[in-house]
Amino acid sequence: MFSRLGIGITDKCSAACEMCCFGCSPAGKRTLSRELMMDVIRQAGEAEEIRSVGFSGGEAFLYFDLLLECTAYAHAQGLKVSVNSNGFWGKNEKRAREMLRELKTAGMGLICFSADTYHQQYVPLEDLRTAMRLTHEAGIEVDLSIMRTAQPDGIVYVAEALRPEIYDATVTYYPMLPVGKALENMKEADFVDSIRTQAARCTFNGIVTLCFDGNYYMCCSQFCTDIPRLKLGTPGEMTLRDAETRVASDDYLYVMLMNGFGWYADQARALGYDIPERVCTACHCCYLIFRNEKLLEDLKERVEEEAGRLRIQHLLGQ
Repeated sequence: MFSRLGIGITDKCSAACEMCCFGCSPAGKRTLSRELMMDVIRQAGEAEEIRSVGFSGGEAFLYFDLLLECTAYAHAQGLKVSVNSNGFWGKNEKRAREMLRELKTAGMGLICFSADTYHQQYVPLEDLRTAMRLTHEAGIEVDLSIMRTAQPDGIVYVAEALRPEIYDATVTYYPMLPVGKALENMKEADFVDSIRTQAARCTFNGIVTLCFDGNYYMCCSQFCTDIPRLKLGTPGEMTLRDAETRVASDDYLYVMLMNGFGWYADQARALGYDIPERVCTACHCCYLIFRNEKLLEDLKERVEEEAGRLRIQHLLGQ
């Protein structure tokens, strides 16, 4: 079931964005050990179906030597390597060139930058633009993720300010999500309900994440640490293969992956639960359903019956 490994190196960040899903900041103190990451990367390299590893944080570049060593090791295991960053290091162009040259030599293939009005309170757009330009020049691919709120002006401003570097990047827009610091600091009107609950389907796509809290999670969603069912265990308790088996054997997750969230919404409403017609993303829908332990208990018999039906159907090749 797994094809990609994500590793959240640390919750320490150069920024303290007021909408951060994991509450990362310069005060963050949780960082995965070198030994742990190397062991998990080794397991990923031994699993033929896992083809890539992506590093994130917090801000992974704050632990550059560790990032560099893990990149080289993952590349040696035959894995494609990427990293997420806010680009703060673009402020020092000479040092940035050196880091990117080293990362390229080690096997880094892609850097995904984050941008929005909240990140840019800590990272000037000029520094981000420089980081993107130097990444292009180093021969490393560039992705750009821009978060939007109900007020789209920020997207327009950021996109315009990052020209011309944005033209050579793969750009993704995504809505701000009601999780982490955003729940504390944002108004309900700031969130965008972008999809119908009935049509929401899990975007799992084969990702397993080792978070900076030391736990494996089924995905890399901003909500994952707040949804108990997505916590698979720790590397001390299980191998990557064990984590995969746990996902495959969980009836709730199996039904969700096969049927989407529309099935859960229908069943929940039939039991009298209030499920919204629209949500920010499929991950938001997962949060609303799978964090409700009472709902999951009330659905237990229905889920087990549906999982049995789906598994038999699968065995029969239907």
